[in-house]
Amino acid sequence: MSGEPAPDATADVVDRLARAGVVPVVVIDDATHADGLGDALVAAGITAVEVTLRTTAGLDVVRRLAARGDLLVGAGTVLTAAQVDEVADTGATFVVSPGLDADVVARCLDRGVLPLPGVATATEVQRAVSLGLSVLKFFPSSQLGGLPTMSALAGPFPGVRFFPSGGVGPDEARDLLASELVVAVGASWVAPRSDIAAGDLDGLATRAKAALARVLGDGHSGTEPAQRASDPTEGTPIVTLGETMLLFHPPGTGTLAHTPSVAVGIGGAESNVAIALARLGAPATWVGVVGDDGAGDRIVRELRGEGVDLIVRVDPYVPTAVMLKERPTPGTARITYHRRGNAGSRIGPADVPLDAIRSASCLHVTGITPALSDSARDAVLLAVDTAVAAGVPVSFDVNHRPSLWRDRDPVRLYRRLASAATLVFAGEDEARLLLGDDVSVDADVSSVAAALAAFGPRHAVVKRGADGCVAVVDGVQYERAAVPVAVVDTVGAGDAFVAGYLAEFVSGLPVEGCLETAVTVGAFQCSVPGDWEGLPRRRDLALLAATEPVTR
Repeated sequence: MSGEPAPDATADVVDRLARAGVVPVVVIDDATHADGLGDALVAAGITAVEVTLRTTAGLDVVRRLAARGDLLVGAGTVLTAAQVDEVADTGATFVVSPGLDADVVARCLDRGVLPLPGVATATEVQRAVSLGLSVLKFFPSSQLGGLPTMSALAGPFPGVRFFPSGGVGPDEARDLLASELVVAVGASWVAPRSDIAAGDLDGLATRAKAALARVLGDGHSGTEPAQRASDPTEGTPIVTLGETMLLFHPPGTGTLAHTPSVAVGIGGAESNVAIALARLGAPATWVGVVGDDGAGDRIVRELRGEGVDLIVRVDPYVPTAVMLKERPTPGTARITYHRRGNAGSRIGPADVPLDAIRSASCLHVTGITPALSDSARDAVLLAVDTAVAAGVPVSFDVNHRPSLWRDRDPVRLYRRLASAATLVFAGEDEARLLLGDDVSVDADVSSVAAALAAFGPRHAVVKRGADGCVAVVDGVQYERAAVPVAVVDTVGAGDAFVAGYLAEFVSGLPVEGCLETAVTVGAFQCSVPGDWEGLPRRRDLALLAATEPVTR
């Protein structure tokens, strides 16, 4: 029987994996946490788990979880036939390997456990099929291109399906499970190693349940094959945090030295994004600190009036920051900030709404806020770490402001944020600053975008202003020209671009749709003065392509 599958046993395991949909990939250092981990997974609605053998505790954890009877338990990082015997003896029903090894496959089939060997090429798929397999681990999925690559590999091999693992986040998992090619997905973000080691199993259960709902929908019970949630963004805002300032600017061309009057408004990169999202119909939450003054009152009133949800602290001891914007000539703008030590810079870790971030559809941060103060930097890092642990996508717009960094080097922090992010947005110069020696000085913009993507984010987007943008998403390059408009004021256009992209990203639109909305929203903002006043509502997006000047 060596090399012959045991169809009844393995078919049942495949069916149970399909009903589970999301399979946590667990690395555990202390076997005494196994029972608590099992309780947390079951409480979250999880029905299958892969325990890796990367630690000495792994085998004992497989034994303890399998003995419970309420979880389908598999062993991961199985490299030898001898390990197959060990995990089969402890109750594992499926075996996951990083690569394809004929001896491991044969031993699995002899022992009646489902082998899930890792494949990455057509040659490996063909070899696996010749060994009698039809369900294969696709690893590392995100780095290899995800679903498009799996579709290409499956073409010559009817009946082959995949268990993708490696870098698969909640949003990609939702997309993958909508495909008939995918049985289930491996997910390390459901039960992070650090959470297990810390013993925060109640918190792990809560976060895992929320993450599972984002992927499978609130009604998923594990009794039917997993399907994509019908509306993953309903009621789940994009959360952003940062400083918003009172804005003074002359009503036309000129400087403050001679203008007899000024217009008053508000501005801030993160709140600009929040306003743009709200106008596009995407729920948005802004987190920040304002002074107990008229400027702070105005910021709160304006943002609420635009439909942005607020988590704001009023600091009675320092004033709200002020921004001055002058237009010395019709084609130039000069911006001066009075923000050091003011209310917005005093945001800190205590201001970070952890539960709101864990339940968000996305967290958006910029390189501006961590430059304001040590406490602001710590707040951003806590927010990002919280999002990553909860499986929430992180959006990072570099938004480099040299005047804020002065004699400090921001690159190390930028690289840390970029490596944690699902989406990174940068101007070409900002991308080169972040990448440093990772990209040559004579590299073209396409190479810069590719190098940025290689750094870790699934979506690497280089903004080029009037020249459009270049993006590399899951290894595929996209280019999009800018929408031509008569430019009045470019301030805030980059924020508008990011908001347009994020609004479509959380709605599940393909990359082309994200880029189309991004360049359109950016173009609207360029066409009027102000940091956000020109932002469109969704019904307005088609106006830039309209052939009639009057709509009735």
